[in-house]
Amino acid sequence: MLDTKQTQLGHIIRSARDQQRMTLQEFGDALSVTKSLVNQWEDGFKMPSSERVAAWVDDEREWVRHMGLDIFRIRHGVVIRSVLLRDTEPVTA
Repeated sequence: MLDTKQTQLGHIIRSARDQQRMTLQEFGDALSVTKSLVNQWEDGFKMPSSERVAAWVDDEREWVRHMGLDIFRIRHGVVIRSVLLRDTEPVTA
């Protein structure tokens, strides 16, 4: 059975590819990976590495940046929420 996060990440990647109207090959070429790896990401059998996602977040192409940020949010949402909530707690002296 596939992990829920893997499934969500697969949907994000597939959605980005669909929005760009790219084939697996074109999408893989755009991200410098094989079409087989893109397919494994989309199917939830593999997840992009943290290093790859970090590179996507810094990419100059807006669609790549958005995909990277969406994946980062899914992977690290609990941490992000705890930091944001900690920063909104009243400071006591």
